[in-house]
Amino acid sequence: MGISKKFKKTKDKLKPMERVLLTFKGKEADRVPVCSIVAGCARLITGISFREFSTKADLSASALIAANQLVGDDIIFPFVDLSVEAADFGQKIVYPENTTAYPDYENLLIKTVNDYERLEVFDPTNSPRMSNYIEMTRILVKRCSRDYPVVSFVYGPLGVLGMMCGAESLYQDILEYPDKVKVALEIITEVLKKYTKAATLE
Repeated sequence: MGISKKFKKTKDKLKPMERVLLTFKGKEADRVPVCSIVAGCARLITGISFREFSTKADLSASALIAANQLVGDDIIFPFVDLSVEAADFGQKIVYPENTTAYPDYENLLIKTVNDYERLEVFDPTNSPRMSNYIEMTRILVKRCSRDYPVVSFVYGPLGVLGMMCGAESLYQDILEYPDKVKVALEIITEVLKKYTKAATLE
């Protein structure tokens, strides 16, 4: 049984960069731009481990490019996992063989409400995981930005804090100790401001 003409693949008229820029300008393109959140699945294409995908800039960049070529996305979205920022604040991270990295929930960095105020501002360009992500983004921009937009990902302050104390504890502390939680959020925000600027290669 043949494929209906309606669903036959047609050759795109525009390049991904052209398509995305037209869409950003509110103009009509040949089709809607596509951006998948491939994340750790990309590692399967090049045969690297989840730990390598999360911590080795050159390997993760190559995996994301391979995934883009396979799927045919219009945008390269360099997302590795949600523990990047928390790891550099000092949260211990677990790197399983067959799933994405995650915080060690048996050894959370913030164990009591007093720990919120112990977080410190640091330079994300000199920290292990964030600097690795920045380097991965640089590699992707160098290799792909002529043809594809590269869109960085930065986890928000509440998300990062939740990685260090657990979502349930965080929500409870927001209600009972909002001032202490705010101190931590302000510290995280200062780091993320620097990180965002570096990750956008400004």
